[in-house]
Amino acid sequence: RRLMAQMIQTETGGDLFEIEPATPYTDDYNTLLDVAQQEQANNARPELASQVENWDSYDVVFVGYPDWWSDAPMLIYSFLEAYGWEGKTPF
Repeated sequence: RRLMAQMIQTETGGDLFEIEPATPYTDDYNTLLDVAQQEQANNARPELASQVENWDSYDVVFVGYPDWWSDAPMLIYSFLEAYGWEGKTPF
């Protein structure tokens, strides 16, 4: 996903912002699966580590994320719900 973001940035000249949780996820794959399944089951909205500066200055926003059981990670929903999307073109 990082490589794809960099490719989009190269083509568009846009800015990059990495969506990260306030409490970092574990590097242990099996534990991460457990955490991700629990977040989905609870419809959780993990806290974001940071916010996009100058959100209002962007007209087009590309949001990329891994597929977790045919859905976005719950952290992505935290991001999507944190901002006003009126007048934005999401990709």
